[in-house]
Amino acid sequence: MRITNALTLGRLAAAVILLAVFTIDTLSAKVFSLFLILFAQVSDFLDGYLARSRSLVTNFGKLFDPLADCIFFITLFGCFTLIGYMPVWMFLILLFRELMITSFLRPYFSYKKIVLSAKMSGKVKTAAQGIVANIVIVFLILNHLTSAIDGEIYKMISLWCFFIIIVLSLYSLTEYLRELKE
Repeated sequence: MRITNALTLGRLAAAVILLAVFTIDTLSAKVFSLFLILFAQVSDFLDGYLARSRSLVTNFGKLFDPLADCIFFITLFGCFTLIGYMPVWMFLILLFRELMITSFLRPYFSYKKIVLSAKMSGKVKTAAQGIVANIVIVFLILNHLTSAIDGEIYKMISLWCFFIIIVLSLYSLTEYLRELKE
């Protein structure tokens, strides 16, 4: 098995482990969740870098790399929703966007033998999701460590961060949908 495919599978495994660990309300569970998030981000970067720089691009990777990212982030933001940090309506918008891209647009363009190339807005959205994920998990860790700052402040800042992701996600979706007209 190629290292790139192993990294992709590692992200899928990290999503399953995250789902099992994240909802445990302990400091160690949140710290472990942070490491899973960092692993997912680093492995995604390494996967792409190695695939391009060493010509290790595979059909498996083309299909499962974006799917692994989608599953990991949907799992993560679903966990934020489960603990009441992210409103359900925001999560549903993220889920809708990911399902539209992964379940409709990619297969549709593949059927038409058209390559649906990654858009810059999608890359910005993914980077923002990673940044926000780290911010929110650090807030959750800080909330366990100290009561010096009211946890509601962390929730309010997180809400604004989630809002930014929603805007970026919807913009990115519109860019991909424009491909249908061309």
